Amino acid sequence: MQADVAGRHPAQPKKSLKSALKKPLRNSSDGRRSRRRRRLQQLAGYNDGNTEYDSGDEITVVSSSPLLTPTPPTVAVSLVKLYPYLIVIDKILNLLTWNNEDGTLLPSVLLVLSYTGTVCYFEWMTEYFGHILIIVIIWLYSLLDKYVNVTITSYPTLDDIVHVMGRVSHKADLILAPISVLNKQDIRRLLFTVAFFSPVYMIISKIFLTPRHLLLVFGLYVLTYHAPIFKSIRKALWQFKLVRLFIFYVTGLDFGGLTYKNQNPFSKAMEAANLVAKSFTNANRSVEFVYVLFENQRRWLGIGWTSSMLSYERASWTDEFLNRSSEPSSFRLPHIDDADSHRWVWVDTEWQLDRTNDGAIHLDESEPKLTSQPTLNDGFIYYDNTWNNQSSENTFTKYTRRRRWVRTAKLVNTSIEDAPPSKVVDEKENSSGGEVDKVSTHTPDEGTIRERKVSFSELQNVHIIPDDGYIR
Repeated sequence: MQADVAGRHPAQPKKSLKSALKKPLRNSSDGRRSRRRRRLQQLAGYNDGNTEYDSGDEITVVSSSPLLTPTPPTVAVSLVKLYPYLIVIDKILNLLTWNNEDGTLLPSVLLVLSYTGTVCYFEWMTEYFGHILIIVIIWLYSLLDKYVNVTITSYPTLDDIVHVMGRVSHKADLILAPISVLNKQDIRRLLFTVAFFSPVYMIISKIFLTPRHLLLVFGLYVLTYHAPIFKSIRKALWQFKLVRLFIFYVTGLDFGGLTYKNQNPFSKAMEAANLVAKSFTNANRSVEFVYVLFENQRRWLGIGWTSSMLSYERASWTDEFLNRSSEPSSFRLPHIDDADSHRWVWVDTEWQLDRTNDGAIHLDESEPKLTSQPTLNDGFIYYDNTWNNQSSENTFTKYTRRRRWVRTAKLVNTSIEDAPPSKVVDEKENSSGGEVDKVSTHTPDEGTIRERKVSFSELQNVHIIPDDGYIR
């Protein structure tokens, strides 16, 4: 059972923290318990009016915290006990983020120098100055303890504790940001890439860099990651495509958008469609766009078919131009500039699998070509290890496969009041008598990525036009 802060018997009913702290101690001659009670009163921000607390040779006037009344006593006491550790963690995070309270970078620089000296000369230092290092560690602990006590005395209320907790949370998120942005698929790709380069790592660690040097490089990278000068250097180096390409092949992660064009054909098509939206004045006229996503998988020996791809090949989900795309569950319609009058809405209720894979698989006329609940191997086209020699049959020479998901979206005019609910508009027949512009897309040849253009003319249909001029 939790000890009572005012010395009451545990069987007695619980009272508020304010009344517990206000109750006199049974043994007033116990100086240690008296100082503990005053410290709890200071940290909880309790004051019954103009109460002054003696802290050694000085008098400290503590104002009441507005958080004291709504905070349960057990929570307040827990925060009080946690406060010193929060101060220590906040100080460590200040050093790692190069964000010291006095604005100087000297403590972080000393930390980097200390780490470098410890890693490089650890054996020599422990052999000749090990006894002195113990005294230095004790001295550093005394300085840290003094810093904690000064901070507790200067900022003794619950508001200060909550403020420190917020700072610790923000700095921890800042340090963990490079890792927290990685999803499960990125971690798998990183694991496969690192495992693939294991022989290279062994050669480097045996010939060029010893484990001590690797530890030094890794530690310095972590300690200086948030240093202003190194942030500027990384930003300048990141402008070179060669650097981004090197990071991509080493980690398997596309941090610099290497798998995307500066503006891929799919985004060009959407921008062109958004331009058409500005010219629509007829409420009965609409545009439909068929979104296409490809699900790519690779077969691993002993594992089977998974969405884990090699670092240098296409992603597990791509658009029809082989650019990385979101999964269907997280796919979002684009936002257009003229959002006040037009917006994109889904015509289909959910994504559907094209069982014919854009005509590559022949089905009976009685079988449905689209389905929203496919089987595990339904609709896949199989390829060899280099995504060539496609086939509808799964053989022992096939190591990659993909299938096609489609969903139709419609550009609607939101400025028209009392507009009927949107429904699927047929390409050849429109029951409302309006004109329909159908935006259709097609799959490029395997192994190649061709730039395509979208032409919006006075014609009713919008076609995707390859560079060779042949209209599909």
